[in-house]
Amino acid sequence: MVSFEMASTSNGARLVPRHKEVPGCVWKPGMVGPGCRPPAALRNAAMEGKDSYYDMGRYADTTTWVLLALIAIAILPGLLHRLRIRRPTLARRIVRLPLYSHIAALCRWIGYYHPRSPPPGNRRPLVYRLLRVDRLPALGATLVLLAFSTGLVVWCMAVKPYYRPAEVWGSTPLGVRSGMIAQGIMPFMFILAMKLNPITWLTAISHERLQLYHQWLARLVLLFSLIHTFAFLWQPLHDGGAANLKAWFNYDRVWWTGSVCIALLVWIVASSVGAFRSFSYEFFVVQHILSVVVFLGFLFAHTRDLLQTWRWLWPIVAVWGFSTLWRWSNAMRQSSFGRTRAMVEVEIDDGHEDEDGKARTTDDGAIVRVALNAPAAWTPAQHFFIRFPTLGASQAHPFTILSLASPDPQKESQLVFVARVHRGLTRHLYRHVKLTGRRTDGASTGTSLRSNTVAASKTEKRHYDESKSALLVDRGADSEIELCQLPYSDEDAACCTLRTVSLTLPAVIDGPYGSGCSMASYDAVLLIAGGVGITFCLSILMDLAVRSAAPRSAGGIVTKKVALVWSIPSLSLIPWFTPYLLSSLTTLRSNGIDVELRLHLSRPSAGTDTCIPDEWGTHPGRPDIPALIARFADRSSLVDDAEASRHDGDDGEGEGEGVETMSVCVCGPGGMAADTAHCVSALQRSHVLSAASGLREVYLHNESFHW
Repeated sequence: MVSFEMASTSNGARLVPRHKEVPGCVWKPGMVGPGCRPPAALRNAAMEGKDSYYDMGRYADTTTWVLLALIAIAILPGLLHRLRIRRPTLARRIVRLPLYSHIAALCRWIGYYHPRSPPPGNRRPLVYRLLRVDRLPALGATLVLLAFSTGLVVWCMAVKPYYRPAEVWGSTPLGVRSGMIAQGIMPFMFILAMKLNPITWLTAISHERLQLYHQWLARLVLLFSLIHTFAFLWQPLHDGGAANLKAWFNYDRVWWTGSVCIALLVWIVASSVGAFRSFSYEFFVVQHILSVVVFLGFLFAHTRDLLQTWRWLWPIVAVWGFSTLWRWSNAMRQSSFGRTRAMVEVEIDDGHEDEDGKARTTDDGAIVRVALNAPAAWTPAQHFFIRFPTLGASQAHPFTILSLASPDPQKESQLVFVARVHRGLTRHLYRHVKLTGRRTDGASTGTSLRSNTVAASKTEKRHYDESKSALLVDRGADSEIELCQLPYSDEDAACCTLRTVSLTLPAVIDGPYGSGCSMASYDAVLLIAGGVGITFCLSILMDLAVRSAAPRSAGGIVTKKVALVWSIPSLSLIPWFTPYLLSSLTTLRSNGIDVELRLHLSRPSAGTDTCIPDEWGTHPGRPDIPALIARFADRSSLVDDAEASRHDGDDGEGEGEGVETMSVCVCGPGGMAADTAHCVSALQRSHVLSAASGLREVYLHNESFHW
């Protein structure tokens, strides 16, 4: 091995090559190349009180403890979230505890805030478009990430010194401490990316919500890794130029393994931007996993357990391995080891025309419906990943589940998913079924969407026909219980009929995922959906309908008023959900709960040939989210003064009496979600903190419309 020593000349310092190193090499002042180092006693004395190398582990330890403390803070809201699902009446008592409403409102006022999107028809400002404001996280998450990131960067850069007199005196302090900070973040970055992870279990925060923190922690790891890299490159360059840097690269493999790690990390973060994921999600997933596996392997080789760095790497392997093993074993169990078959249904385009009177020739706006039976249990608003092996074993996509689980955990449940066609699996599935499926419209087979199910019978494996009852509840009896006998008229039946083709395909399901939710502990519930976001809102509505028949002591609800706002581009979407809407609305009303449904047609000229029940009606244009939320908070009703005056002289007074808690659930495009979050944030100050109304709590559940 060739090493170098520094010699003085008239032109300044230069590198003088030494002979090949031999055992017993003695260091001399001025040597800066690899091979010989000062005696350990001299190096330790030089590091004393100057950020010693042997104390660098504290940077990773402190970073880990800070992240654990943040998780611990998030556990308390998670416990309350689970309590709302299982014991709504007990959760209501907690809300009435002293100071709870003010503390919760203050946190939500800051946490929910999000810049509003420009009004429809207005061109978005350049800054809005460049920063993609509608995709930015809420203010609460932004402040947490900003405070954490700023604190770590200031801490890393404030400690001196940055460098040793030369590389032979020890690794650069700036490089080591930045690397150790990145090492402390690393386990959390990996765990937050997993669908099944301990953080979700502790905090009840769904894995797709944690993706935000995973992505930003990855960027933070990249930042500290770049500081780590540049610091280690600068020290030998400063000591002896490019020749010295090359000598150090040849001296120890830690240099080139580190180079591979930083190159992979840059690629992993850069290829995770939204545009790349949207271009080809399937390719993104495959390359992302492969890149991460290779990165982790090189990271083991690079760190070599120096300063006990493997303490932060082995937990990643353990949690990742357990998560993968559990997910696959559970998926095989739920899918009967590959024997599960799914009925995939798509609508026939016959008779469907666009605004110019031409037949629709694209897949845009098309709907795919998937139904299958499986021994699975879930709570409302959760989702499953579905894989169709015959269409591509590597493709698994998330679908929010529309149906309710069987009340008997020993029986199979029917899982129903409705999704809009996008690029990738849904488009491939739609085209495959459309070309090879069997016609199932009412004219040819006498069946319709009404024959599908929402919940299973308790005593039989067959599923209950929606034309009789869409909702069942378990009261401990041995027989199925009907909540309502649907009064289908001929007009309603026509609204539930679709001309479809269907195909049975092998399917593998993985789930359920998501924290789930129940609004049974709130007096007033406002559901806001955009397009197929209705699947999320409708599962909550159906859960309220089922639980409305049970006494409060047996898990019933305290809800008095429910309103659903649904914005759709075309009425052709309605028949897919009519049976569920009819049964849920009828059940809630029969159990004394006030229910409102407000349909908004964003494209009034589209799909006007589709029938809807007379009592629903439609409103042209997009909904005015701020006005609707404010009206519901003030009156617990969506009806304005002009509309109320047309309903038997009812002016709406007193409609909000007895309402102490209110929840708002939204699932729709980014602009709709941002407007809703902005308005609910404002309600914390105007209604809860100011005590101007009787509201003690206004809660927001914002479901991701896309990842």
